[in-house]
Amino acid sequence: MKTPTLLPYRLTPATDAITRSTPKHQGSLSEESDRKCRELCEEMSALKASNESEVKALKAQLNTALDSMQTMTEEMNALRQQLSSYTSNQEVVTKLSELSIKNSAISEEISALKANYKCEMKVVNKN
Repeated sequence: MKTPTLLPYRLTPATDAITRSTPKHQGSLSEESDRKCRELCEEMSALKASNESEVKALKAQLNTALDSMQTMTEEMNALRQQLSSYTSNQEVVTKLSELSIKNSAISEEISALKANYKCEMKVVNKN
């Protein structure tokens, strides 16, 4: 790595503090910069690894959520089919109930006709 040339004036408060604390060693600024650069690189690498791990976990959560949504969609469609079938069955039950009522009315009419027929037969047989 190329050593930077030191300027006679202040670059920043941080570089000024470094140059004042080590005035006899011009190379110490470069060493300090290199050390800080390495520290920052290590910190950035750690942050990158942490972020990658977090992204991986979030992707897994997203996939789980998508799978759950797919399952719920399939269950909703199955429930719609059941509801449609139930509605159809309810219509059949309603029609059967109506037919049962009509059947009861017809049975009563038949019973009344039989009773009337028996009465008429008795009258005819007496004559």
